[in-house]
Amino acid sequence: MKPIPYLVCVAGLKNSGKTTVCTAIITDLTARGYSVAALKSSHVARLTLDHRATDSYALAESGASFVLVQSREQSLILERSIRSFEEMIRRVPDTVQFIISEGGVADAADAVVVCLADTSKWAETVQVRRIPRAKILGLAGPFGQSFNGFPVFDAGDAGGRESLVERILKGAGYP
Repeated sequence: MKPIPYLVCVAGLKNSGKTTVCTAIITDLTARGYSVAALKSSHVARLTLDHRATDSYALAESGASFVLVQSREQSLILERSIRSFEEMIRRVPDTVQFIISEGGVADAADAVVVCLADTSKWAETVQVRRIPRAKILGLAGPFGQSFNGFPVFDAGDAGGRESLVERILKGAGYP
């Protein structure tokens, strides 16, 4: 049976700091020796592997339904298919302990970090991103230590990042 990684969705409106929070969490977890997968839900209809004038771009643009680019240290896959969030999660390798998803389905997550540029966007963010209150681990933003009953973490601050990751580890059952 495949082990189930702990799924953290980082949710927020456009330009709320989601990528910054995701990279901070991933950096800290991997520095501690955990295996982490990153997922990204994008509103862009067409994605490409590389910039124009590269081989992988030419292969993808040729109409191939599946493109795998392999180097000595990495591989990238492009599939021309629509996958549900749950299908994306199932494709994560068995060795992964944590999935950090920028966007995604908050209800499917074990925990959600809500990113806010400022507190005036709270109600809109929770409504638009369909975030269940019971799944919220905390908020990320530059506005104090708590808001609306939730702890606030500043991903731009080393102490804030460490506190957020400690809370994720505790939620996942790690010491």
